[in-house]
Amino acid sequence: MFMEFVDRTLLFHDTSSNIQKFHLTTNKLMSASRVHSWIKYLTMRSVKELNLWLDEHKRFLIPLSLFTCESLTTLEITAPLYMTIHLPTSLSLPKLMSLTLCGFEFTDEQHISNCPVLEILILDYCNWFGVTNFCISTPALKHLEIDPNHMVDDDGLQDCALKINAPNLVSFTYNGWLAKEYFLSSFQALESANIWLCDEYDVPGGNR
Repeated sequence: MFMEFVDRTLLFHDTSSNIQKFHLTTNKLMSASRVHSWIKYLTMRSVKELNLWLDEHKRFLIPLSLFTCESLTTLEITAPLYMTIHLPTSLSLPKLMSLTLCGFEFTDEQHISNCPVLEILILDYCNWFGVTNFCISTPALKHLEIDPNHMVDDDGLQDCALKINAPNLVSFTYNGWLAKEYFLSSFQALESANIWLCDEYDVPGGNR
């Protein structure tokens, strides 16, 4: 019933106007293919704000077109811990101002770049197993939060080089395991930093 309602709503939406905001919480009864088609349709209708909560009982495939959507200003995706969602090697979201990824398992060489107006980036409860380099290069970024699941023994960052190029960063929060290496730009605009580092002898607490 609900899926038919969404189908009809999107089908009969006035094509002369774009979709401003769409929020979807999935469950195990939803068709993954239909959710995929809804997201793809939303990118074609120039959606501006998209919030997705994905159910843990089903694998949902996110169309790669979402990560090159030229209209998006806000994107929030919450996935079960840890659902492997393949991002493109680099993003291309020219109007995106806020990005939240929760529960992601990053793969391959990942880069968060090509987001020239991105100001807020939140990466919560993600892991980086098998990732040797993770690069965040966003010149307009003001607020960065990296909060892996530091309650577990490993989040993959120990074998990963973390590179952050954000010269206009104002606030930085990092709660998690020590990465293998850090490459950081000069944060001349930084006003606040909350850093909590864990190591193999310090679970679940950490060192500030």
